[in-house]
Amino acid sequence: NINISIYRGERIIASKLLIGNNSVVFTHLLEDTYIIKGYWHNVEIFSTTVLIKGDENITISPGIYTLLLNFSNKYMDEVSRITLILYMPNNTISSFFLNNSNTIVFECLPRGVYTLKIYWYNTDIPIGEETVILDRDISKNIVLDLDKIEIYIKGFMGNLGKSKVNLYIILPNNTRIFIGGFYTDSNGYLKIANVPVLSDAKYIADILFDNYIYTNYYLTCGKLNIITLNIINIYGISITILQFILIITIIPAITIISYFYYRKYRMKKLVEEIISEPEIEEEEEYFEEEESFIDKIKKLFKKEK
Repeated sequence: NINISIYRGERIIASKLLIGNNSVVFTHLLEDTYIIKGYWHNVEIFSTTVLIKGDENITISPGIYTLLLNFSNKYMDEVSRITLILYMPNNTISSFFLNNSNTIVFECLPRGVYTLKIYWYNTDIPIGEETVILDRDISKNIVLDLDKIEIYIKGFMGNLGKSKVNLYIILPNNTRIFIGGFYTDSNGYLKIANVPVLSDAKYIADILFDNYIYTNYYLTCGKLNIITLNIINIYGISITILQFILIITIIPAITIISYFYYRKYRMKKLVEEIISEPEIEEEEEYFEEEESFIDKIKKLFKKEK
């Protein structure tokens, strides 16, 4: 919005606001010399002197330009969720928030020097600064101090699957700033594309997997961080290494002990059954006594007689 004012000497005659079109009309002006001035947010953007002798059609180039800014990181990836602070020639400050776009367009800006400061969203962490001398339409790409963090999370014996990663930045004054929560893919891989680069800052991740929480994993920007959790995934069931060791050592021991206790129990029951059986009276059995050798000889002697 540009305010157009017409002066006669030092006295203002009339003012009109230029909104949505490119022309304004001033009527009932006497023949004289006038000064026409344009203001943008109280900043004078043009001044011209005209001699009016009748109806006049005056074309003025006010020096209004368009500033297009495109933001990326050093890998030329698109960025979003950043806060922009624009310092204007009239010493005013305007702030803007980019959520799902890496481009912003400022239209109808007057000629002048603009300073742009960029911050990581909703924080006072600086990630870029640029000064632009606007004397024409300008399209500018600004590379921000952003890097990437790549993470590969695996178990003790291979792939675990999907995990959640909460990323934090620890500033030199020990301030802990939450960057965001992210999820790995089914293979355990995660790329966080736009992380602010700060000297002497530390990057820490907390990992949540299947009700297990692992904290304070230190990460490095610009490289693949391989994290091995002390978890074993067996047919979709996740257990810790300690649990696995207990399983493979205690279960066989319990089995062996149970077997011996069972044998002891069976033996005891068997003995009790034997002891508790009633005594069976022995029946007298009569057998014909076999003739002895001497008796047989006696019989033979008797027959001979």
